[in-house]
Amino acid sequence: MFSSAIIMILLISLLILIHEAGHFIAAKAVGIRVDKFGFGLPFGPTLFSKKFGETEILIHACLLGGYVSFPDDEEDCDLPADSPQRFCNKNLAQRALVISAGVICNILLAYFLIFCTGFVWKQLPDNKFIVSFESFSPVAVESALNSGFEKGDI
Repeated sequence: MFSSAIIMILLISLLILIHEAGHFIAAKAVGIRVDKFGFGLPFGPTLFSKKFGETEILIHACLLGGYVSFPDDEEDCDLPADSPQRFCNKNLAQRALVISAGVICNILLAYFLIFCTGFVWKQLPDNKFIVSFESFSPVAVESALNSGFEKGDI
């Protein structure tokens, strides 16, 4: 059970990392300055911090979260208010792209994982599920019996 929890945390962390990377890539593509790319929630110790160009990459101890910080998020930003590198100074389509890029990357990840599943198992899921009732646990017996299911039902 412990290994299943670790695997789940790693998968959720991958989902978060891909999501935040989508925001980051879209922001850079439309010319928005990204001050920080943080993986993990920004409380507790910071495990890694390095500046690459104008962006500081941070990895925090609690991996269940992430963020992309734009100049608009900082009160003491050195960019002028009318700078084209600010999120708020981009047109509606560019802002919408940056905001939706995280979800778009999550969708692409889902398709990639489905493709990998098909490649490994040599078939794709076919949405046909067989559910059989071999036995009932004591907690679920009353609910299951009231539903009309019996042992051996498929």
